[in-house]
Amino acid sequence: MKIYGILIAAGFSGRMKRFKPLLDFKGKPFVITIAEKLASVCDKVVVVTGHKSDAIEEAIKSKVGDNLKRKILIVFNPDFASGMFTSLQKGAEYCSDADWVIYHFVDQPNLPLQFYADFIEQTDSAYDWIQPSYDNKKGHPVLLGKSAVKLILGADKFGNLRELSHSGKLKRKTVDLNYLPILSDVDTPNEYEKIIENG
Repeated sequence: MKIYGILIAAGFSGRMKRFKPLLDFKGKPFVITIAEKLASVCDKVVVVTGHKSDAIEEAIKSKVGDNLKRKILIVFNPDFASGMFTSLQKGAEYCSDADWVIYHFVDQPNLPLQFYADFIEQTDSAYDWIQPSYDNKKGHPVLLGKSAVKLILGADKFGNLRELSHSGKLKRKTVDLNYLPILSDVDTPNEYEKIIENG
């Protein structure tokens, strides 16, 4: 079974007012922290860049160990300003041969490594969308099956994943996992301070 990761690191980080992919978490930039965790369970990790793409590429080249770096593919989305869905589509172009894809945002560096091992154990051929929850609240990242990736690639670039997930075309499953950070993201300076404090 081939499992790939798509890590979206293409946006402007407007609300944060600092560039999220390169924010520090326990001594490493967000994008490095997440890419390395994904690489621990994935055959390939596609990091989709846009804004400040050169800075992300340089960080990955200089700070990721060679044993994990070989799994990481950096791709630039020239249409990143049109929205996150275009970056997901760009990443999906490199995942057509995957059985499952972990779709990951760049602002969740605080998920523990064990989460990823536990999450991929939830793959189930009866579904093509598997989403973790905590205390009955849905979170991220999301596991996407082959048919979900095909739908994403065939969708209008001005669409969004929420519409697609509620279209009735996907067989969705929610799994309760005991990891509170699946509910967190880091969009503002206050939220950044909280994850730094909580580790």
